[in-house]
Amino acid sequence: LSMFRLMMEYTSLQQQQQQATISTRDEDNACNGKTQHPQHAPRKSVSFAPRVNIRTTLHVNDFTDEEYFNSWYQQRDFQIMRMERNDTIWKMENDILYYRKDECRRGLEYRTEQGAQQRKINKHNALHVVLKTQDEQFKAGILDEEEIRQIYRKESHHCAEEARALGETDEKEARRISKQSTKRRKS
Repeated sequence: LSMFRLMMEYTSLQQQQQQATISTRDEDNACNGKTQHPQHAPRKSVSFAPRVNIRTTLHVNDFTDEEYFNSWYQQRDFQIMRMERNDTIWKMENDILYYRKDECRRGLEYRTEQGAQQRKINKHNALHVVLKTQDEQFKAGILDEEEIRQIYRKESHHCAEEARALGETDEKEARRISKQSTKRRKS
């Protein structure tokens, strides 16, 4: 039965590969009646890798009690994660360098007191300019959604740039780790 399921999954993957690339932007725009100018955004697409790795796994119904229990986080696991997160945040707030190889600050920036305050200020400022613009438009008897969008984007631009820079840093780190992993497998 599990070999049959494996063959069905493999066949499905092969069929997906043959269909190759699917454009999502054109489909989205067709549904909502919008047209997108080419200079505004790069075309989004989905593609499939030419080489597929398949691993057989047990179905959850075939797990032993121990395997089933070990497959899910337990209350103690969540407590440990919370303690480690809080420890890392404390180090961030106190400018203490890492002492464990597995520690990572990514995603915890807004959990520090300073980060939380900055996030609150960013949200407040963006909300303020949007509501102010809506109020002005209401008093003038107009509705210009594009102006509201532009004002919001201008107010939140620095947040988007910061997020983009963090994403680029993450990408470089992921590529570095991937290269190291590839080198280890080859040697």
